[in-house]
Amino acid sequence: MKQGKPLNAALLNEKVERNILRAYEEIHKAGVFHNNVHKDHILVNQDHTVAIISYGRSSTHPQEAELRAEMQAVDAMIKQIRTGTAPAAQATGGSMPRGVPISPTAPGVIAPKPPVLGTDPATTGARQK
Repeated sequence: MKQGKPLNAALLNEKVERNILRAYEEIHKAGVFHNNVHKDHILVNQDHTVAIISYGRSSTHPQEAELRAEMQAVDAMIKQIRTGTAPAAQATGGSMPRGVPISPTAPGVIAPKPPVLGTDPATTGARQK
């Protein structure tokens, strides 16, 4: 898969909007709270598929209120890009650069490969060479 371009007004259309919302819904269904909603963390491919990137602040097993707030932040971000208005406040605030298709039932949605726990040198005490 080719690397997409960061989301901007020129790339935003109804299909891309639907795919962004669907992508966040899918990562939430997988038990992931992205916690870093930003247009630079959404890559748009030529075929209008999207990839959510930058999972450094993400967590698993989120509360329902966190997921609702994140979806509101996604809606606000889309509106801000579409209208060019400044957001009132950013609701959520990375580092997994690639995504993989999550299922054939969710066309246009690309989700991250889940991180493998215990392999991060910062959390295991291992030193990087």
